[in-house]
Amino acid sequence: MIAYLKGVVSEVEESSAVIEVNGIGYVFYASTNTLQNLCVGEAAVIYTDLVVREDSHTLYGFKEKNERALFRLLTTVQGVGPKVCLGILSSLKVGDIYRAIAAADVKLISRANGVGPKLATRIISELKGKVNEINIDAFPVASSVPSAQAGSVFSDAVSALVHLGYQRSDAVFVVDKVMSGNPDAELSDIIRVALKSMG
Repeated sequence: MIAYLKGVVSEVEESSAVIEVNGIGYVFYASTNTLQNLCVGEAAVIYTDLVVREDSHTLYGFKEKNERALFRLLTTVQGVGPKVCLGILSSLKVGDIYRAIAAADVKLISRANGVGPKLATRIISELKGKVNEINIDAFPVASSVPSAQAGSVFSDAVSALVHLGYQRSDAVFVVDKVMSGNPDAELSDIIRVALKSMG
């Protein structure tokens, strides 16, 4: 099995790219998030997953290991093939997908191409337990908090909610949502709005 490819990007298409390694060009399919980070002529390391079928051997590539890990997790869900996985990975960042699953946000998961509410519900149902075992707040948040101080406020708000009895995954998701609307909010205001949002 090919774990990763290290070489020079020679082509980038709408849904795939080619990386040249020692004179051999490897074509792989990837999410929009991965493809947007590739530049023709530049060196890159692509983490890969080879999907073997009776009639094909298809290589999927990822700029980050955590994206590959989520791809593998999503493909364990019945009805979720590699193409649907790439649609999900193209619609949201890795951390946001984990948080959406943990918070059972069907609407957010349904934003991906090829994913309707029924499939989104199945993804959440089958993966929520596994996602709750992952340290979700280790992933960057959608709010793109610009300063170290804001990052500290984020962590403090999450910790406060966890101490109040809420699950960490739910706390991370709600605090992220609050701070994306107002990244400079005071800690007390964030907690107050988050508590209101969590009912």
